[in-house]
Amino acid sequence: MQEIDVQEESIHPTEESLKVMAPLKDIPITTSTVTRSLLDQRQVWNLNEAVKYTTGISPSLNYGGFQTFTMRGFRGPVIMVDGARDERMNLSNSAPVTSLASVEKIEYLKGPAAILYGHSAVGGILNIVRKKPTEAFTANMTATYGSWNTKEVNAGAGGAINSKR
Repeated sequence: MQEIDVQEESIHPTEESLKVMAPLKDIPITTSTVTRSLLDQRQVWNLNEAVKYTTGISPSLNYGGFQTFTMRGFRGPVIMVDGARDERMNLSNSAPVTSLASVEKIEYLKGPAAILYGHSAVGGILNIVRKKPTEAFTANMTATYGSWNTKEVNAGAGGAINSKR
């Protein structure tokens, strides 16, 4: 019988906002993630409801529909979409995301380490990671009806736009 040497190196997926291929346990930054499976399980359709499943963020609705956040006591957070800073929050004083149909996960990079991403990031940053494009056609739709005549419809589709690659 011959001797067999089996070795494995495993790097657990990191937060996309960190842009570092290292295990989360080796990175001295506190992060929190709201995954797609949690959003589906809890039937969460908007960003205000989604961030309630992480600690350190206080969401609020102003004037009925403007989504604002307080992160660790600081107002005016930095919101990123797929790792790129989204300045629409600063212009409208409301989170730019209305539907989570195309969102894969929401990452929250907590505290002053987020200052690496520029001004106003003292409380942290929210990185909204959208679903990756697919070659094959995919579609999903959810409709709910609830108390007080509440109705929600959430739909998404993906796939190639044409047959060329």
